[in-house]
Amino acid sequence: MNRKTKPMPEPVRSSEPWQAKELKKARAAQTPGALRRAAEARLKERTATRPPEFVADPKRLQHELEVHQVELEMQNEELRQTQLELMAALECYAEFYEFSPASYLTLKPDDTILQANLAAASLLGIERARLLRQRFVGFVAAEARFAFKALLARAFATRAPQTGEVRLSLEGKPPLTIHLRAWVSTNELECRLVLTDLTEHMRAEEALRESEQRHRTILRMAMDGFWRVDMNGRLLEVNEAYCRMSGYTEPELLAMNISDLETVETSADTSTHIQRILTRGEDRFVSRHRRKDGSSYAVEVSVQYKQELGGYLVGFLRDITESQRAEEELHRLSARLLQLRDEERRRLARELHDSTVQDLAAVMVNLSFLRTVIRRLKPEVKQALLDSLSLVDKTTKGLRTLTYLLHPPLLEELGLPGVVRDLATGFACRSGIRVDLELAPEWRRMPEEIELALFRVIQESLFNILKHSGSKSACIMLKQAAEAVQLEVLDAGHGFALEDSGNAGPAPSLGVGIPGMRERLRELGGLLEVTSSSAGTIVRATLPLVPTVSGNPP
Repeated sequence: MNRKTKPMPEPVRSSEPWQAKELKKARAAQTPGALRRAAEARLKERTATRPPEFVADPKRLQHELEVHQVELEMQNEELRQTQLELMAALECYAEFYEFSPASYLTLKPDDTILQANLAAASLLGIERARLLRQRFVGFVAAEARFAFKALLARAFATRAPQTGEVRLSLEGKPPLTIHLRAWVSTNELECRLVLTDLTEHMRAEEALRESEQRHRTILRMAMDGFWRVDMNGRLLEVNEAYCRMSGYTEPELLAMNISDLETVETSADTSTHIQRILTRGEDRFVSRHRRKDGSSYAVEVSVQYKQELGGYLVGFLRDITESQRAEEELHRLSARLLQLRDEERRRLARELHDSTVQDLAAVMVNLSFLRTVIRRLKPEVKQALLDSLSLVDKTTKGLRTLTYLLHPPLLEELGLPGVVRDLATGFACRSGIRVDLELAPEWRRMPEEIELALFRVIQESLFNILKHSGSKSACIMLKQAAEAVQLEVLDAGHGFALEDSGNAGPAPSLGVGIPGMRERLRELGGLLEVTSSSAGTIVRATLPLVPTVSGNPP
């Protein structure tokens, strides 16, 4: 049975690399005639060694030929499959080479371009067909040509990869900065180049350097202080403003820890600040720092956490020493103003009680005498007398109430609980609002300024209930402990909105209002808290029994 072997498929014609071309040349050297002669020679050697008595069996010979035929077909199929896989691999690598975003060139030792992919042609701004057989040095800027030739020579001389940077001067395009990686091929006749455009990267680095320089200039000229510390508190960077604040030079500060400059007088403990910074990424607080001469100054610190380089903190500091002094002076003046106002109220109450009220009492006595002869008066005179008596009585009661509100005359005699009972009774009679009292059963007398401050809080709170809350009832609770006294005034009105500063609006037309109450307690070392909602309002005042008065005495 004659079986013909299947012909090998023709390889796909494409732009093949040099390895495929060399393989073709080697196969062409083995012509069919040469193979035939070699096979006949080998067969002759085999038949010469056979025994003379051997007689070939035609059927056996035919079987052997068929077996060899099948073997040849199998080998041919394997060779065909191997060639297909080889061609597929070559095609895959050719596609990677052609469409790679990296720029590839193949050069001769004299830098003539043998091969180039699409990215290289696009980078150099010339068609690939025109690019081949040109010298690459023609694209290199004049000042960089010597460095490029030296790099190429080292690659061929050392047979080791070489890297470097050169500038390209291309027609119609701005200069480009290129990173080169060069290595010699296996046959040592060609050099492979990988070109990476660094132009945009270098522009970005330059822009970053310019931006950093601008920020450093701004920080250097800023009025506020600036520091950068690592997570251990070691100072890494400071500006001139912080050097001026602290009195230290920059080298001295960079050798210190931030804890060496801070004092214990901060708006919160250090662990609280760190927790806030790590949780929210930033924090703001008031601290005191120590100068080189030993004095201290107050700073408002704004700190931010940065995760770069293992994490660090940047802080902006504003010296608020003078503003704090001005604020303390304002508080002192405010306390002095409240004190003077209380004194003026006391003087006016005394004068009204000792002069005007007494004069009105005398007028009332005279009018009462005329009332004894009212029968002999004409009707119009009689009516005028009765109106005068009513008017004088009303005016007297109003003046007595006014003098009581200006300064409670019984505060020195009855103490705070007695005056509060009297105030609640009079307020309930005049306003119609029920006032419940919860007073401590045993009450120790306190300094006059504390009792007067609590009385003013109660007075102002009742006035606000009357004018603004719309409540039909109020409750006053007064408790006295060993170290402090606490007052609460509650109502069941509609409440009001509190501003960000804690002030309530609208403010009453008389009295000192919530800011005045808060300031009065603050000067005595106390605290005022106001809570308001649709269910009502709670005014809570707390004062220590040994007050710390910041204001100067009159």
